[in-house]
Amino acid sequence: MTAGSIGVRDRSKRIFGNRYMLEVCAALSEVTERTNLSLLIGDSGLSPSVYVGPLHRLEGVGLMRTDAHADDDRRERWYRPAPSGLWMAARELASK
Repeated sequence: MTAGSIGVRDRSKRIFGNRYMLEVCAALSEVTERTNLSLLIGDSGLSPSVYVGPLHRLEGVGLMRTDAHADDDRRERWYRPAPSGLWMAARELASK
């Protein structure tokens, strides 16, 4: 079985133990400043709940931090990815 013959979510499950972690990390590779859950999900049609777990895991290991500003809508939680080679690797893995 080649890497290209399995889907991104299956690859993510095998590597990270979470079907959506690779998608979340690939989306974070595109972030230049800060982001929130709505912006990360974009128009993918996915439920926000599938991204929350991976974001909390990334935050727990220091790869993501909250980044609230005084004028933010308090209903949204803002994040800033920490510098890491993981983001580019995830983009590459998700594109195969």
